[in-house]
Amino acid sequence: PQDEGKIRSGMSFGLFLLGEYLTSHDDLLLAARNLAAGLGGWNADLALLPMSGKQGELEFVKRVVGRNMIDGLFITHMAEAEGIIKYMRGIGMPCVFFSYMDRDLPCAGKVPYVGIREREALNEFAGRFKSVRILASEGPSLARVCELLEKGNRIRIRRITRSGETEQIASELETIRDSELLIVGSLDILPVFDSQARLRKGHDFRQNTLVFRHYPIDLSDYKGRYLVFDRPVDQVGLEAAALMREMILNQDSFRNSCRLPEKRLDAVIRLI
Repeated sequence: PQDEGKIRSGMSFGLFLLGEYLTSHDDLLLAARNLAAGLGGWNADLALLPMSGKQGELEFVKRVVGRNMIDGLFITHMAEAEGIIKYMRGIGMPCVFFSYMDRDLPCAGKVPYVGIREREALNEFAGRFKSVRILASEGPSLARVCELLEKGNRIRIRRITRSGETEQIASELETIRDSELLIVGSLDILPVFDSQARLRKGHDFRQNTLVFRHYPIDLSDYKGRYLVFDRPVDQVGLEAAALMREMILNQDSFRNSCRLPEKRLDAVIRLI
């Protein structure tokens, strides 16, 4: 006999996460919070489904779907994203791909997509200057900024090391010019950068200094002193939830569509 207490009621949508992604500074976690908020607006729930790195992603998706745990799926940058998208389309279950960074989309046009337009905004702004100088510690933050910047920009990279951090930043600020865009490419050096910048009188850093906000962090201590590259990660989750609702309400039209909708949100450069 069927256990009535175990019959699932209401709608639930899955988001698969690798365990190492669940950190307090992760854009994915912020997007997930807003996914949950967006789904809650129409009485649906978000099920976070952590995975170990040893599990096959597509295999895990098939197991969850086979157990009737979800009514649809949100996916982001996963090694097997293309295979998962094809599988979900094959079984006719709603699937939305969302991205909290500017990356190529697997199966373009084959899955509804929400993402951020970072590359265009950053390069349009960098093009206003004769050259670009990046100050950052070595690591993924520096790599990300370099990945977004077009090679045509005259780029100089200064890798800041933990030992001698103050002296290195002070030396760079001595030679900065108004015609050069200065990018603070990693947030860990921002406090020392700020202390040294405030010692340099006569230079208006609001005009040519851009803080690249890689993850959600409070920058109110630097209000009015620098520009910030702001990525609307919070809106990505809300837009993805709205797109999923549209799919649920119009499943036939989505199923028969040759090209599914994409929405790219603009990154914004503004004064902190």
